[in-house]
Amino acid sequence: TMKKINKNILIPILIILSTFLLDTGIRLTLYKEIRFVSYTYLPPYIFTLSYTLILLLIYYLKPKLGKITYTIFTIIFTILTIAQILHYKNFARPFTVPDIFAGVQAVGYAGYLLKQVDFSMIAITITEILLIIITIKLMNKNKVPQINKKKKISITLLSIILIIFLRTLAYISLGTKVDNNAWNFWDTPKNVYIEYDNPSRSFIISGLYEYSFRDVYTYFRDLKKEKSDTNIEEITKYVNSLNRTTEPNEYTNIFKDKNLIMIMMESIDNWLITEETMPTLYNIKKTGINFTQRFSPTFGGGATINSEFSGITGIYATVTDQPIYFYDENDFSYSIPSLFKTNGYAVNSVHMNNGSFYNRSNFHKALGFENHYALSDIIKDVNFQYDTNLIKNKQSYNYIVNKDQKFMTFITTYSAHLPYTHNELCKNLDTTKFTVKNDEETTCIKTLANETDNFIKLLIEKLKSDNLLEDTIIVLYADHYTYGYSDTSKQTHISDKKLSQNTTFVIWNNNITNQNIDIVNSTVDIPPTLFNMFGIEYNPNLYMGTDIFSKDHDAFAYFNDYTWYSSELYYNGSQDNTKDLTYIKEISNKVNNKIRINEKIITSNFYKYYN
Repeated sequence: TMKKINKNILIPILIILSTFLLDTGIRLTLYKEIRFVSYTYLPPYIFTLSYTLILLLIYYLKPKLGKITYTIFTIIFTILTIAQILHYKNFARPFTVPDIFAGVQAVGYAGYLLKQVDFSMIAITITEILLIIITIKLMNKNKVPQINKKKKISITLLSIILIIFLRTLAYISLGTKVDNNAWNFWDTPKNVYIEYDNPSRSFIISGLYEYSFRDVYTYFRDLKKEKSDTNIEEITKYVNSLNRTTEPNEYTNIFKDKNLIMIMMESIDNWLITEETMPTLYNIKKTGINFTQRFSPTFGGGATINSEFSGITGIYATVTDQPIYFYDENDFSYSIPSLFKTNGYAVNSVHMNNGSFYNRSNFHKALGFENHYALSDIIKDVNFQYDTNLIKNKQSYNYIVNKDQKFMTFITTYSAHLPYTHNELCKNLDTTKFTVKNDEETTCIKTLANETDNFIKLLIEKLKSDNLLEDTIIVLYADHYTYGYSDTSKQTHISDKKLSQNTTFVIWNNNITNQNIDIVNSTVDIPPTLFNMFGIEYNPNLYMGTDIFSKDHDAFAYFNDYTWYSSELYYNGSQDNTKDLTYIKEISNKVNNKIRINEKIITSNFYKYYN
């Protein structure tokens, strides 16, 4: 009898321990990075307790079903715990449902992620597995006392009341709500929970289980959002209130009627651009218009497709809605290819992959390109993972240039893509020049970066031999920092994942005067800046970005969790009230409006209805 009593006491203790281990383990792991509320903050613990009680209720009412439910639940959340930590390590935010779609596209890089598993993850996993095994063994040996139907109903009702009470208590404990237009609404726990569009803060105030279930709920809830006249009116009112102008500045029309080649460079971080590793790009930065304070934040699944989209449209993807490449029926008639096409340019995009990857074949047509040349689908006998083959192969080069009319071409490079160990491209390239002793990873990434650099060099040489160089402007920008490299902070001396997004953006032509532009800007500022320089007529109020050289430029970069960086301040939230509050409120309000309106522009297909 004592053994049975002990098991009936021990099993719920083990269930509580195993559920709380995952939740507290992951929040303590991420606490240092997110720093939103204290680790003693009560709501996430109360939410987690409510889920634990559900598991206990099922077990004591239906022991076999309870054992199965507990096993599936804990295994799934053990996997989710490791996945969330790995995602945060790379992208500075927990993943949401849309990220899962993007993750499916990148399933081939799972091996790289597994190599990032560290001691804390191993410790959590092993401890959790041991707890699960012990709990299941005890469940197998234990005989739950028979409960009659009347008692089952009473226990069920009392448990439901207790669970509702706990969830209500957790919600009340989040504190008071501020108006959604308040400058600090994103820094207020109750607002964060209600809106659930700020993954990092949502995770910390909710805990692992509440975050996961609520994330699924809000995703499907928001899918039902349809274009509404209210949204269109709100966006139109915002657009009209901006009062930005296209007043000429010293950079207006300097590239009028020139060709444009935009190159988004995969994983080419600033620390890779040295005279030894990337001599061509190093020289381009020394001789072109070099933007030293450009940031490349991401707002949703797929860092590369995010930067691709932002650099073309001047708006960001959304964080919690569908992945951006799902919006292939949206109107993007104010994008770079759309407006350049209107101005008589041939507009095309080129990438090594097949057209179904990130839905590029359809999505790039929606973005305004006449053609998206998915080289893996078109030219089967050439490996375009080597960037230099874009120029060496005559057919692919002819997709880039047009000798009969002005052209605007967008190229996404590939060579420097992760992983950087056991990489097939590195095995076939000459690594001797970049060999770092006992460091395969650094040797490989430098070798791959050099391959991208050689592509740029070959492109310039070919344009020169075809008499196109004088009339062609080359714009180069990185899609993101080297998150695929194990220790970027060691190379950059920047530990913050958001500040690590300070990446390359340079505009070059062989006749250009070198300038270092130290104005803070980000990817969405690229289109308005280029429109001004190329003399393309545009409405400056329709973009989240602004012309970097205009008097209306918003000289700050903002991130998916509403934090922001300007030359005066990196604002992380309430703990950083070290600056004049008037300034903090002013920039925070601008950021809040940008993120809110940006999301509605996409989900309501605003450009289709704008007049």
